[in-house]
Amino acid sequence: MFANLALGYAAGALSTLSPCVLPILPIVLLGALERHLWAPIALAAGRAASFAGVGIALASFGFGVGIDPETLRLAGAALITAAGVVLLVPALQGKVASMASPVAGKGQVLLDRLHPSGIWSQFALGAVLGVIWSPCSGPTLGAASAWRCKATTSAERRRLW
Repeated sequence: MFANLALGYAAGALSTLSPCVLPILPIVLLGALERHLWAPIALAAGRAASFAGVGIALASFGFGVGIDPETLRLAGAALITAAGVVLLVPALQGKVASMASPVAGKGQVLLDRLHPSGIWSQFALGAVLGVIWSPCSGPTLGAASAWRCKATTSAERRRLW
């Protein structure tokens, strides 16, 4: 049991190596460390709590509504393809940026109110980052977990980790 928990923790920690998380991680961690000695721990705890919460909520919603996993996979692939097209076409980039700027402005106002100087503020910041990073590292971790669950014997499960 302990080995499974340790391997699960290692898989979650390795999910920070994804291309959209890794470049920002040192900046966030060093910024937190500048605020308080234990701030990186609070930041990580907030991220883990919100990441797990988002994953559980989405999985529960999907199972409760009866969404077909294959349909969801195809919809996700279509969304990623659309995002790639937006990134390749400068005119679309500008339109999406202008549509997203009010949301980004409101997010900045909320972040300014947060004043991330204490431990609880760092926990809250970690929770926000967990939600933001879920679409990036979630599919990788989810795929690894699903692959492990498909194994038929405990020996196969251990080998997959």
